[in-house]
Amino acid sequence: MTETVTADRPLVAKNLTYSRTIFDASQIKAFPVVSIDKVVLTTAGSFAGNLRGGRVQDQQFTLDGAV
Repeated sequence: MTETVTADRPLVAKNLTYSRTIFDASQIKAFPVVSIDKVVLTTAGSFAGNLRGGRVQDQQFTLDGAV
């Protein structure tokens, strides 16, 4: 027997002091890019390796739980 559980994320996480963008696999596959860093550049506050004013070495990217 297979059981599937689904839930919606809240629009605003009131307990976070940082910003984040979450893409699911179907959204990533829909992007016309060939690398994950190009997907990151589509998020708000990103510009050519800078996110919200910080350099790429200041950022943490997590892909399917792997840092």
